[in-house]
Parts: sequence; structure tokens; C-alpha cells
Amino acid sequence: HFNLQIGGFKKPYIVTEDSSKPSNATITKDDLKKATDFGKKAFKAGKKSAPAADTNFMHFLESFGSQPVGFSIPLLKAFNDGWHKSNLAEPHQGETWN
Repeated sequence: HFNLQIGGFKKPYIVTEDSSKPSNATITKDDLKKATDFGKKAFKAGKKSAPAADTNFMHFLESFGSQPVGFSIPLLKAFNDGWHKSNLAEPHQGETWN
């Protein structure tokens, strides 16, 4: 159990040892697609590009159980990729680049 700092507010976040994936889990292409989809959904919901602030995504990461440091980096990158690609695809009226 630890506190997760989000936007200046501490929020309790409970990490359990109970996991649907073994401790030697690998990240599959399907896992990366799910992470990308979480990012897309976060953008569409008006959330910031901050994977740690997305409760559903954090529960998805938790499903991998205890893993070595750095294990989740590809999943975090996939979330951000989905969020930013959705942002780029969205028309932004009145914005100019000059």
C-alpha cells in the first residue's frame, strides 16, 4: 500500500500480490494494443496524457503483478502513443502554427 501523488493530492493506491499474470510475465502485442486503447480512451474522455492518473490503466498494470523495474515502460509508452495520436487526429479549430 502506498500513496500515489496526483496533481498535488495524495490518493491511496493499493497494490496487491494477487495477480492474473505470473511474476515472470511478458508483454504481448495484445497488451500493447490494450495500453494504446487506454490512451485513446483517456484522450476522448478529456483526461491528461498521464498514465498514472488513469485508474483503469493502473489496474491494468497491476494485473501484471510484481515485475522488475522498467517492465512497464513499453506499456506506458503505448498509452502515451495512443493519447498523442488521438490528439493529433483531432481537429483543433482556430489554432495556427505561425
